[in-house]
Amino acid sequence: MKRNRRNRSSVAKTVSRRHFLKGAVGTAALLKAPAFIRNAGASQLRKVKFQLAWIPSGEYTPWFAAKEMGFWSELGLDVEIFRGFGSGKTAKNVSLGQFDVGEASFGLVANTASKGGALTALAARYQKSPVGMMALSKKGLKSPKDLEGMTVGSAAFSGAYRLFPAFAKATKLDASKVKFQMISPAAYFSSLLAGKVDAVATYYVSQAPPLLAKNIAFDFLFFADYQLDMLDQTLITRPESLKKDQELYRKFVMGALKGVAFSYLNPQKTVDIAMKQLAALGFGKGSRRNVELAQGVATALGISKAVEKRGIGWMEPALVKDTVDKVVRYLGANKIDDVNALYTNEFVGGVNLKPEQWAKLQ
Repeated sequence: MKRNRRNRSSVAKTVSRRHFLKGAVGTAALLKAPAFIRNAGASQLRKVKFQLAWIPSGEYTPWFAAKEMGFWSELGLDVEIFRGFGSGKTAKNVSLGQFDVGEASFGLVANTASKGGALTALAARYQKSPVGMMALSKKGLKSPKDLEGMTVGSAAFSGAYRLFPAFAKATKLDASKVKFQMISPAAYFSSLLAGKVDAVATYYVSQAPPLLAKNIAFDFLFFADYQLDMLDQTLITRPESLKKDQELYRKFVMGALKGVAFSYLNPQKTVDIAMKQLAALGFGKGSRRNVELAQGVATALGISKAVEKRGIGWMEPALVKDTVDKVVRYLGANKIDDVNALYTNEFVGGVNLKPEQWAKLQ
């Protein structure tokens, strides 16, 4: 487990030191969930369709808090939250105008934009990429080269799968010696335990909580620790929509960031809120532990010196540019001449914590 702890870096350390409520939602149960979450009695509010990157779970507790605490409704918005099918799919759907707002990994947002999908990032939630390769400790995944000869499970639309070629290039791993087997993300956990695959290409925030909750030893190689650290989960919309109604998106971002701040300062209350909303949608049959752990990981991923200084949701220009450069270099994205057109910090800065609150959170 020594290598495992090193690869989890500050994210895992933060989780291991926290004491959250015990709460979770099983992946299998989530797959059966309804497509959206709505505020009751919000018929007079302006409706906004918001697609997540993936299935509603503990990593999305800030959005549950934003709804339950009325951070959106008090601004006149009735936000309808839809499950996602991967960051790449969400980026594409938003670019096609199927949703007003989405949340997706910025690398895949940039890749989509470089190929004709008009998108603008409005705020960032994850300042460190949680993408990587996971295996049970008995498989001996201590370095990228250990993947050679392994069978790796992944979904074709997964951001981790799409970024693997970049990881291979950056680490001089022979990608031809890694066999990928396409499976449903819902089967990742069971496939690892049953030995059907040696590893999975996944997001730490999605797959680590179930293993941590059961005290199952595993190794995780963060792509970010191998020259591929990128801005990750960002709120996105179409530039055309933003131009037509800046006030709508200003309100959406403000409500969303209030939800993030609330989750940072009130982790126990936020888990309670999440469990209430998830249970109302048929998600309450699993243990509470996964929600607690996923929220802890998501919180750790959102902390950075730039955010502490500039405000929750801030997108550091240097990190944005570096992310775009890597997407062009490793993912085969077309060259993006105007990186500034891909994001705006105009709506960020109004929500932040006090220095003593950041210190306590750390």
